Amino acid sequence: MMSKSVALAVFAALSAQDNSSFSSSSGPFSLSWNSTSPYGQSSGLFAMINGTYGAAMNFTNGTPSSSNLTASYNATSGKLSLACAGDEYPAGLVAALVYEPELTPPTYTLQWVNDSDASLPAGSNKTSLVPMNGGIVSTLGSGIFKEVIVDDIVSGQNVSAFAWVQETTAQNQDVQAHIVIADGSNVTCQA
Repeated sequence: MMSKSVALAVFAALSAQDNSSFSSSSGPFSLSWNSTSPYGQSSGLFAMINGTYGAAMNFTNGTPSSSNLTASYNATSGKLSLACAGDEYPAGLVAALVYEPELTPPTYTLQWVNDSDASLPAGSNKTSLVPMNGGIVSTLGSGIFKEVIVDDIVSGQNVSAFAWVQETTAQNQDVQAHIVIADGSNVTCQA
């Protein structure tokens, strides 16, 4: 486990870099998740769900090597774009960290949105997710990836969604999730 001062130094170094320096590869990357906790590690796939502004993601079971969810990164625009998520969600949607003002601490759900969508809440960001060292990291600020409970505007029910939350792993009982990337060039795009 990294000490707080080392983690802050790593974050400061990452924040100072231009997005183009994060990865020499632009993808496509297959996306899956893993999480670490005092009780061990777990991993799986993401399921796409309808979000407030686009397609959100939550955890589902499955072998990461079987992921058909893929994305590509454009270093010039600094954006991560959906390449394949099956038939329901079109390629070209852009990953955004969408600010959820009703949640504390500051929370940003990862949603795949139309790049031209200007209706995202203030504080949302379409250029803060970048590939680095076998995963996707956020340059939004210090925090962790995890699942949070949000209201589903369609059903009115609470649903879990993958999010970036400005808290430490210690504040989350030493549990943290990660977006894992692998070569997605051989992925067959199908539902």
